[in-house]
Amino acid sequence: MMNQLGSLEITKDDLVTGNSERVDGSYEHGDASIAGTEYTLVANERITNVAGTVTYFEKDELLATYTFNKAGVAEIKIINSKTPAELKVNGVKLEGIPMGSYRTKGNKNSRGLHYRQNNTYIYFYL
Repeated sequence: MMNQLGSLEITKDDLVTGNSERVDGSYEHGDASIAGTEYTLVANERITNVAGTVTYFEKDELLATYTFNKAGVAEIKIINSKTPAELKVNGVKLEGIPMGSYRTKGNKNSRGLHYRQNNTYIYFYL
């Protein structure tokens, strides 16, 4: 049986303006900037191959970080070097992610941004 793989691209959008550059040429709104905001991709469960004979990630194991520039585009860094999964960065996408349940966790906010209560994790299935 062939294992299914997915990819993930995360883009942060401003709630009001999206990611559009403002008339004055900046992406900042007052003293807030999205640049430097960081999220980590985390396995939400034990992730295995279809047969259950290979474990790609244990529950709560970290896969990669997404660090955003001022336009909300992420630079991805794979931080898990021991997984048998063949993760790779292709531009703004992380590819080769085995099917399973994952979540993103906000690690670091940049100047002027704050997390909403009870909205730190985004859960999803590939």
